[in-house]
Amino acid sequence: MMNLFKIQNGWSVLAIILAWQIAGALFFAFGPYQAINEMTPDTIPEERFNYEPDELTSWLDSLGDSGRDLYQQFQLWDVVNAAVTAVALTIGLTFTLGRLFPADHYMHTFRQLPALVFVLELLENALLYFNASSFPDLVGGSIVPITTTLKLFFGFGTMLFFLATVVWLIVNYFRQRSTKG
Repeated sequence: MMNLFKIQNGWSVLAIILAWQIAGALFFAFGPYQAINEMTPDTIPEERFNYEPDELTSWLDSLGDSGRDLYQQFQLWDVVNAAVTAVALTIGLTFTLGRLFPADHYMHTFRQLPALVFVLELLENALLYFNASSFPDLVGGSIVPITTTLKLFFGFGTMLFFLATVVWLIVNYFRQRSTKG
């Protein structure tokens, strides 16, 4: 990870973060996400905290056969989105934490957060894919809401942590400039 840290500069990290945001916007604008949202008035399960297994069953039922097929496609696309997100946030955290703390500081362990979120996302996507394909039977029905809640908690937490490190880095930058000038 240190070699990755050494070759980065602020502009390359900014370009990666912007590419991640553009890719995500394109994915959600032109992928199956929009069509799925138009099929049902309810929010898709992976965007909700603490839903119940029977809510997942009702939601999948409201999609119909073709909607569930489309939802399975969405789960496959979402793996790509999760991977791009994990890479972008890992690079971003490597950059910010590498400039805020010495290399042996415990804060560098937080670079692992995007990988944890990615694993939770993979588990959630697999479970939702299999639930859509085996409908009306639920596969790990009670595990899916827990996985979603953990993914959302750690996902939002990771993004907030990254934003906090960016702000901290910017504040440090301006403090150092003001003491020099």
